Amino acid sequence: VNNNVTTLGSSSDGIRLALSNSILVKDNFVNPMGFSGDAIRFDLSSFSTVQNNSVFLSSGSSRGVYMDRGSFSSVLDNSIIGELGNSKGIVLDLAANNIFRNNLIFSSSNGFIGLEIGAGSFDNNFFDSKIEASGVGANETQFSSASSGVLNFTNVTLVYNKINFDSASLARLNVHWYLDVLARYNNGTIIQDVNITGKNVFGDLSFSRLTGLDGKIPRQSVLSYSKFANNFIDQNNYTFEARFSGGNQNFTQSWNITQNREVIFVFSSDIKSPLVNIFDPDSITYSALPIPLNITTDESSTAYYSLDAGTN
Repeated sequence: VNNNVTTLGSSSDGIRLALSNSILVKDNFVNPMGFSGDAIRFDLSSFSTVQNNSVFLSSGSSRGVYMDRGSFSSVLDNSIIGELGNSKGIVLDLAANNIFRNNLIFSSSNGFIGLEIGAGSFDNNFFDSKIEASGVGANETQFSSASSGVLNFTNVTLVYNKINFDSASLARLNVHWYLDVLARYNNGTIIQDVNITGKNVFGDLSFSRLTGLDGKIPRQSVLSYSKFANNFIDQNNYTFEARFSGGNQNFTQSWNITQNREVIFVFSSDIKSPLVNIFDPDSITYSALPIPLNITTDESSTAYYSLDAGTN
């Protein structure tokens, strides 16, 4: 924690987790200046956290975070800057079930790779991050020939959308964006218990949730597309429907989910029918007066009933 690490030798590592678990690597500055050095490296290490580190790659073929057989770890709030070409921001080999959140990877150098997915890496999840690789021959995400399994992006910005698959790759990239939904009346009052559903272009249900006391459903992660070496499956457009039984109003909206989006459903008024339970009169024949009236409602109400279509 809170170290300033600079390495000079070829293939030397700044911070290395070898056969270790539950390690915290936090608030460090790491610069592997030797050729082919790693700033932070996992070797058969799991359940660890790499957080708020600044990595500067000033030598060729160096790597910012290299996970070799790393699993169930979290890489959070880090910045990785690649100064020289052929260096790599994050590399995953035999790495599984890791979470990467709020990381920044940047390089303007030629041949830089922001994120490389190697063999045996699956179920790795990236959230709320940004990868920018503007150099010639650079890629923001690269899938090697031996890559397989699923890589998930949620709210991950690839500035130049440079994604490259080796033709032999069996991996899949799923790209998701956040969706927020609000239901309210046209006077600004929010509405609880509105059923919000979302379906993709194929009609498959993505979610079905009720709005809460704040008029919102829990934030959804919606799949925008899946990309393979030789295929691309677009889930857009999505159709979102709002159903509110209390007001007998249903609305639909259709959107491309290619970025984070907020959808607002506006209902025409804040008047809804009260819920009335009638216990008496019952469905029997009454032989004498008076006939009892016994009801309950979910709000303050005045109730009337008639046995002769309102004549009396």
